[in-house]
Amino acid sequence: MKSITWFEELGKNDVGIAGGKGANLGELVRAGMPVPPGFVVTAETFMRFLETNNLKDDIYSRLKIDVEDTTTLQQAAAEVKKLVTEATIPVEVSHEIVEAYKKLCMKNDIIISGKKDVPVAIRSSATAEDLPGASFAGQQATFLGVKGSGEVLKAVQECWASLFEPRSIYYRVRKGFAHEKVSIAVIVQKMVISDKAGVMFTIHPATGDQSTIVIEAGFGLGESVVSGSITPDTYVVDKESLRIKQKEIAEQEWLWEGSLEGGKKKKDINPAMRKEQKISDVEIAQIAKLGSQIEEHYAFPQDIEWCIEKGKSYIVQSRPVTAKLEGLKDVEETLNKPAPKKEKQKKKKEKPNEHKPKEPKEEVKEKPKEPEPDHEEPKESEPAPEPIEEEKEPEVEQEEEPTGEKEILVKGLAASPGLATGKVVQIKDSSELSKVKEGNILVAEMTDPSMVPAMEKAAAIVTNEGGLTAHAAIVSRELRIPCVVGTQTATEVLEEGMTVTVDAVRGIVYRGKVEVEEVEEYKAAEPTTAATSKAITGTKVKVNIDFPKMAQDAENTGADGVGLLRAEHMIITLGKHPSEFIKEGEDNELVDKLTEGIQKVAEVFHPKPVWYRTLDAPTDEFRGLEGGEDEPEEANPMLGWRGIRRGLDQPDLLKAEFRALKKVYEAGSTHLGVMIPLVQNAEEVAQAKKIAEEVGLPKDMEFGVMIETPAAALTADELVQQDIDFISFGTNDLTQYTLAVDRDNGLVAKKYNPMHPAILRQIEYAVKICQEAGVKTSICGQAGSDPEMVKFLVRLGIDSISANIDSVGIVREVVVREETKLLLELARKRHEEQE
Repeated sequence: MKSITWFEELGKNDVGIAGGKGANLGELVRAGMPVPPGFVVTAETFMRFLETNNLKDDIYSRLKIDVEDTTTLQQAAAEVKKLVTEATIPVEVSHEIVEAYKKLCMKNDIIISGKKDVPVAIRSSATAEDLPGASFAGQQATFLGVKGSGEVLKAVQECWASLFEPRSIYYRVRKGFAHEKVSIAVIVQKMVISDKAGVMFTIHPATGDQSTIVIEAGFGLGESVVSGSITPDTYVVDKESLRIKQKEIAEQEWLWEGSLEGGKKKKDINPAMRKEQKISDVEIAQIAKLGSQIEEHYAFPQDIEWCIEKGKSYIVQSRPVTAKLEGLKDVEETLNKPAPKKEKQKKKKEKPNEHKPKEPKEEVKEKPKEPEPDHEEPKESEPAPEPIEEEKEPEVEQEEEPTGEKEILVKGLAASPGLATGKVVQIKDSSELSKVKEGNILVAEMTDPSMVPAMEKAAAIVTNEGGLTAHAAIVSRELRIPCVVGTQTATEVLEEGMTVTVDAVRGIVYRGKVEVEEVEEYKAAEPTTAATSKAITGTKVKVNIDFPKMAQDAENTGADGVGLLRAEHMIITLGKHPSEFIKEGEDNELVDKLTEGIQKVAEVFHPKPVWYRTLDAPTDEFRGLEGGEDEPEEANPMLGWRGIRRGLDQPDLLKAEFRALKKVYEAGSTHLGVMIPLVQNAEEVAQAKKIAEEVGLPKDMEFGVMIETPAAALTADELVQQDIDFISFGTNDLTQYTLAVDRDNGLVAKKYNPMHPAILRQIEYAVKICQEAGVKTSICGQAGSDPEMVKFLVRLGIDSISANIDSVGIVREVVVREETKLLLELARKRHEEQE
């Protein structure tokens, strides 16, 4: 089996082979984009490396730890990484990688006279990354300017090891990704010795405005912009006309410089150039045009990395925008309002203008002069002792919160909207994460992936450096916490233990607590963004919800209801196996916990329909819970004891869920519905309905089934005879069961294709059967967020499409466009018939 695959052999569906980055680079090459040549060391090669060295059992047993215990996490990560880096790459694999590198060095468009080897960029590309709702931003390693066969092999192995960085292990656990189901590919790509580089969003990352493109740019290699270690220029461009609407010119003191000799070095920028615009207006338009073309190709907003070398532009990465943009307020008007009256600027005696903030603006003009940031490594300093912090706090609140006044401490870019008040905690690196408690304001020079555990606890994040696409910005939007970046001086001005209010709509940090009534302008910023505007569509666009706490965010998308409310996380987050509750006579407690979660969602969405899916967790997800030690060991849990088959075998569990639904329904939430997962035949539906009747589930509550198996799809005519109200397609399972493909298996994941004709035919057959029987049809699987699937379903006449929170707005737009096309086609047809 081949160890490497060239970009031109890959496409966007090859995540299982090439990881997220690799698959998208292949897709971009196929789409004719200017991508530097390269190849991918496949994810299967990594798994073969583990098997050859007998590392799998040893690695995954070491990762069965409490990731919240930082010391244990770091120790386990170090042990596993050592296992990987000290193992031997199989001879046939290393030979193939070296030969591919030599071939890359000889490609006509990158051959260098007199140079046998050329520098390459080597980047990790995990099979679970760049996913909606889970960006995995910066979790694995990247090496720039790698030169020579030996160094290439070493960097590939280091990339493999980076799958087990503490931050990566922690993030996977928190996002629910099993370690053994995530593999890693490695990209080897011609190194662009860029003069200037940066990132681009084809949607405004902070406001969700889809009519604009936001470009960030810096001198030198793009690493300084991507990492957030500098504050880049920011250009806002109208997507339609490519007109530059706004510029923010930042001062850049240093850059990363690449060379044909390999490696990179930090270099000071000539003082005369530091305040210059990084790329010309013509280059801004060229980059924006590429962004618009890439978004059109994917039919989804993109987060793109670009660079310019000797006047030629290149695209080195593109991925879907993973921040949860749905539900964000349209803050454009608020951002451009004048500052509140009676604000005063904090001034240092020795430098009165040192902390002068950057005012948001529409006009194209340079920023006012800003202080020159210190880019030396930060010196270690002791945090303020706790007793002193406790003594100072009352003074801060009493003396520094004058009535009717708000004192500005620092200003920066509003990277993730919101408002938060709390005590400042400064962290420099991962060794200080334990300092951050729930509700603190995390302040740092910049953040990196190792800080995610602390970021999750913070009420808001403020950094000295970074732009709208820095790590702090991306992760904050994903976590939905306020974030202000690029303040330049936050670590100097915001002292440890100080109480501050972070206004991440305007990009301002105030001293003390700002009362709610003093910031009424937030309430005026209610119009939804273009991504979430409520267009009237014949096909309803609903939302999937994993956690009840996300209900308000989900409702903010303007969704027409909840097409999938999952039970798994409500139960698993209890920490105890649901059967253990029943075994210990605590079934009422289990029912109450479920009732609480369901009711929260139902109340937020009233009177829109909310469809609850009964428990469908595979046995391996239960095993780690208290009382889960008796769970059976299954060779393939996805094919095992789950869904309705478990519900019928353990009817007390199903009854507990039905009892919870009954309580919520009888409390007034008559818009609730229930659906049964992993159905094989009509008999299972009949048995489930009988249990529901025994519990006393209201007969007028909507009752539906999931179509996740070919058996269910092909016996839809029998299912509708069970007096069901709706069906919903679970395309993740339907695809793998139809194609006999384990979507988590890197060896065969390339064959996983929800748009396979066999899948589409089953969907079409079931929809037609249901339409004839008057049964509603929906989809809640991942494929429902794919624009191509959406177009197919709209033309099929499906009643609703339920998408992930981050995709509702995009799906609605695709629905609007496709329904409009259908109407136009119908009008033309009638016109032709009349003629």
